[in-house]
Amino acid sequence: MPTSDSAHHYHVGVEQMKKKEYAAAYASFDKAIMLSRVKSLATFDMRVYAMSRMGSGWINSALERAQKNCEEFDNDVNSWKTWLRLADVLYSKGEFHAADGALNDAVKRMDKLSSAARRANALEIIEKLRDKVRTAYREKQLARKLNAQQVIEEQNKAEKRKRDALRARMNHIKMLPRDTLLMIAEVAVGANPNIGVVMAGVCREWRRTMTPCPQLWKRLVLGSRRPVDKAMLWHQRSGGRLNELSFSETFDASNHVAIAAALRDSLASIKSLSLAETTERLDPYRGRLKSIERLTGKSNNRFGPYLEFGFIHPSTTTLRSLSLQTGRLCVSSNFFGILVPGAAVPGPVLDNIIKHLSTLRSVEMENCEVLGDVFNGTFAMCSRASLFQHLKQAEICKFNAVSWTSYGPVQAPPMLPPGVQAPPNLGRIDLPQLKTYEETAANCQLEGPLFEAIHVPNLTSLHLFDLRSGAQSDALSQLRAPGLVHALPNLISLDIGKSALDQAQLLIVLKDLKSLRFLNLSFCGINNAFLDAIQLKDELSDADQILPHLTALSIAGHETVTTGAVRDFLNSRLPISERIPKRVEKPLAKGPSMFKPTAPKRVIPASQQSLGGSSQRVPATQVKSSSIHSIALSTQPPSSFALSQDPDSLPVNPRIDWLNLDACESIESTAVELWRSRTRFISNWLGVPDYDRIRGKGKWAWDADWTEDCGRGTDLGCHLRPVPGRQGAFEVWHTCRSGWTSLPEDEDSGDSVAAKGKKSADRKKGWHQMPKNVSSTASTLDDAL
Repeated sequence: MPTSDSAHHYHVGVEQMKKKEYAAAYASFDKAIMLSRVKSLATFDMRVYAMSRMGSGWINSALERAQKNCEEFDNDVNSWKTWLRLADVLYSKGEFHAADGALNDAVKRMDKLSSAARRANALEIIEKLRDKVRTAYREKQLARKLNAQQVIEEQNKAEKRKRDALRARMNHIKMLPRDTLLMIAEVAVGANPNIGVVMAGVCREWRRTMTPCPQLWKRLVLGSRRPVDKAMLWHQRSGGRLNELSFSETFDASNHVAIAAALRDSLASIKSLSLAETTERLDPYRGRLKSIERLTGKSNNRFGPYLEFGFIHPSTTTLRSLSLQTGRLCVSSNFFGILVPGAAVPGPVLDNIIKHLSTLRSVEMENCEVLGDVFNGTFAMCSRASLFQHLKQAEICKFNAVSWTSYGPVQAPPMLPPGVQAPPNLGRIDLPQLKTYEETAANCQLEGPLFEAIHVPNLTSLHLFDLRSGAQSDALSQLRAPGLVHALPNLISLDIGKSALDQAQLLIVLKDLKSLRFLNLSFCGINNAFLDAIQLKDELSDADQILPHLTALSIAGHETVTTGAVRDFLNSRLPISERIPKRVEKPLAKGPSMFKPTAPKRVIPASQQSLGGSSQRVPATQVKSSSIHSIALSTQPPSSFALSQDPDSLPVNPRIDWLNLDACESIESTAVELWRSRTRFISNWLGVPDYDRIRGKGKWAWDADWTEDCGRGTDLGCHLRPVPGRQGAFEVWHTCRSGWTSLPEDEDSGDSVAAKGKKSADRKKGWHQMPKNVSSTASTLDDAL
């Protein structure tokens, strides 16, 4: 450009653009245009460039100038630059589609360039700007999506806040009176002793309600998390009136001193103590528990120190329950004299143990060792006698896998070591209060009847499951013991499963059990002849019937028991109108199977089975050949009953409402399904034995509190549920009774004494009178599984 004023201002403007002095550069380019005689594309283009960089206020003016430049210099050789500038301004403004169109117009005007090199250089410049435009466009689209998502999220949050606020205003839990809230918490504390802390953490109002209620802070369970602070908090909120104190397995025994100091004013009121480790040193509590009623303990070491009652106040007479698991109990005065001559058990210690044993109502031991004295008798029986002679008030005794050990001289020598007493004679021990006795898997060989010297005239429940007895003390010998003579006619429950029995002798004994309602003969080797013998005969009087009041029977583990024998047994205890029809076998062609051969297997018929042949066990492979699908129902009742006989003239016999046929492979499944309509509970499980189900315990309890009204309540119906705070215990939750959600009836209910007595009797009838079309959570094996 020739030297002139116009050229001078142009060069000044270019230098100012390099320094980013856009406003000054715009003024210089404007002066150059005014002083120039000819319109220069470069000057006009640089002026638009400067305007586009002067801020958002100039962007529209720059766009107008760029569009005019495109029109005025369209015939110029370098007209592509005007369209490139227009695209740059549109890019700066954010109009990416228009910018991309301007770049396309710039490419079209590249043909005016004279050389290929210049065209290639121009195309490179255009494509660089195109990349920037498209990249910015993609980022804008992504930002728009993110912004839209953020907007939606913000809207959702705002709506949620509105819903929460509305829900808070409509939350019915806040409308509960404080008394109702406390009643809920007091019920829940049985299952969760920390429910007070949980509910107090919900809100300020609940905290004000829970904190001053002493009933929520009377069960203290200490573990590894800040036990001392927790003990102080519970002591404060219970008002110094704790009822239960438990130490979990994670509790550090080194904290006992601090715990005893924190609870010094509450120890006298504690009624229940649970120890996770009976070998813990309880010296800080010695003599300070004055009101204890329940003592529960277990140990990880069966051969650890013996449990002693030194932590109980010597004058205490309130201990009622002892539950010991994997521990040791010593009631022998000669124990230390045998181990260390001249060192007998200190008198006050043994006297304290004997005193507290004499007040017990319930004794439960599992996997324990009991050490007693030796009388002039057998070792095993002497160990029991050493314990039972002190249990004068006991009503329940349960022993599972207990070892009975005795120490002392069997025969009194002329000169006894110092501190060793002479063996006393084994006299008669009377336990008039004992109602339930259970011993399972005793770890010793009984050398004589268990109740030879122990008399239990009022016993109603006897369980000797898996009795590991000697040749002279099998299960039948135990039942014939002198101590059970007066108890047999009143016995209600008998469990002698997994015992070797003579079937004929068993029936002789069962003739005396007129009140028996539950009988467990699982894995005892009985056959069809036994079921035929205990059928109720219409021609016999009640005095001549065997087990006339039986309502629950468990005969699991007997492969020789067949469908017909069970059906006839059930029919004998059903009214004629409800008796189960016989089944007629129809031959059905069946091909070979890879699981079972088609050849029939031999099953001993009932007519060929003897009462005394129970010792012959049929192998597991011998099962009935008839397929369960080859059975058809007969519409005719059993031929042994006449339909013309008046049903009202027949005696009403208790029906079998609980029947266990587990591991009885000869029982047909179609028959079991038919029996369910007549039986409250029936099980025919062929898998791994569940001994609670076989023995009618826990959630399979044969004597649950079912009534004839069960099933008429809510859709859920009456059902079994766990008892809060009692592991393994279940109760019937009744929804059938009128007003079951209301408070119990009181003296002002308006009912007469006779009406109240009738209601009480109805509630105690038992679940065997429940309608047969009612189902519950444990009514069938399918539901239970």
